[in-house]
Amino acid sequence: MAVFHGTILSKSEYRSDEPIRVTFTLTNDSREVLYVLKWLTPLEGLWSDCLNVFRDGVAVRYDGSLAKRGLPGRDDFRTFEPGESVSTQLELDEAYEVSVPGIYSILANTEVHAVTVRDLESLATSRKNALEALGAFEGLSIRQPLPEAVTSFRVTGTEPGRPTRGERVRRAEAARLKSSTILQGVLGTAKDPVFVGGDKTKQDQTKQAHFDGYKLSQDALRNLANDKDYAEWFGVYSDARFQAVKGHFSAIVGDMEQKTYTYDLSGQGCPSGVYAYTHKDSTTIWTCDLFWSAPSTGTDSKAGTIVHEHSHASASTDDLAYGQAKCRQLAINDPDKAIRNADSHEYYSKG
Repeated sequence: MAVFHGTILSKSEYRSDEPIRVTFTLTNDSREVLYVLKWLTPLEGLWSDCLNVFRDGVAVRYDGSLAKRGLPGRDDFRTFEPGESVSTQLELDEAYEVSVPGIYSILANTEVHAVTVRDLESLATSRKNALEALGAFEGLSIRQPLPEAVTSFRVTGTEPGRPTRGERVRRAEAARLKSSTILQGVLGTAKDPVFVGGDKTKQDQTKQAHFDGYKLSQDALRNLANDKDYAEWFGVYSDARFQAVKGHFSAIVGDMEQKTYTYDLSGQGCPSGVYAYTHKDSTTIWTCDLFWSAPSTGTDSKAGTIVHEHSHASASTDDLAYGQAKCRQLAINDPDKAIRNADSHEYYSKG
């Protein structure tokens, strides 16, 4: 029996030059208090590809921020009382190119993960303490897709709309590139990065992580084979999936050798519990709080974060599962998704 139901509401028609906003609502249909993980759902806004967007039947690519995350903490959950509905307004044009005239269909592309108070009894003795314990809780017992959350609308007009976050970043990068001296890269060597903000210590740490991440990606590409390591992170072998993974690591290595990357160390735009974020086809990566407390190398390290974010920027990977346990399970259950998942690439590279 479904525990939640979701809806997406929109106007029937928008002009191409107006903000295109829809409202997502999630309702707890059960008779108990539930704690819902906001990650990868519209409850956190468009910080993930949590919608399927189609224009005249053709999929529209997600072009919002893509982040490496740590373990969920208290602020990453939303408490739902029995029967409670929670709504959030989504600005679609921040993450999807929806100002082009046409007929759009919007569907939820998310699975609600939640935990009950009963499930937390072994960790806490009261609701307040349960909230504090959520970050350590792995066994989210409720996992439910929302197939009924769907809407459609028409966009008319010829005036240009607002560019997505990703497009705004790429335009700023193009402007910087136009005004700078372009130095040819060297095969076998990553180009030096540049920095926005941060003191010398942070810049030095990030530069080291940049080259460490490049080396991890080089080694992953060189050692890629149909073996137990591949199966652990990408699942059962097929030639098409194997070539896709090879192409991803080739793109990461090639771009790091030929493009100058900018690391923004200011913390601008960083949510809680995030190592770093970037956008597809981008050369800018923002570092966040968890990056600075991560080890230099090893699991969930600074070097691993570099692989994760460069897989987004250079190979257009997505965030479909976080953490080693969930990535291993993704490889078993859905290899087609595993080869698209950024954390899977990071862990395969031993980052």
